[in-house]
Amino acid sequence: MSAKTIVLAFGVVILLVGILGFFMDPILGIFAANTLLNLIHTVSGLLAMFLGMKSEWGAKLFAKVFGVVYAILAVLGFAMSGDKIFGILTVNLAGDILHAVLALVFLFAGFSQAKSTPDAPAGAANPPGAQ
Repeated sequence: MSAKTIVLAFGVVILLVGILGFFMDPILGIFAANTLLNLIHTVSGLLAMFLGMKSEWGAKLFAKVFGVVYAILAVLGFAMSGDKIFGILTVNLAGDILHAVLALVFLFAGFSQAKSTPDAPAGAANPPGAQ
């Protein structure tokens, strides 16, 4: 599976989680969140969708950067006592686990060396090297 596909699919899910967070807390009755975390999810979901549709390179860049971001959120969530990271991001164990899974998926997508064809130039019928 290409990084574009993974980033696009997870981008849709993250965007929906971000939007749901503005209307329900906890999200789906499981994930604690606040306005700042909802904004992070909404913006990162939109960015993932945009880059997931653009190019393999853009999707891999997103996956690497946000893989690290979500890994940091997971580690901080697991390590810090209480229900807030630095007193500003509301988290709970379910959210920490979700952030860890997102980090693993994104880091895999960003750093995997799966065989792929180069992105086709705009308007090209076949990407370079395609038969």
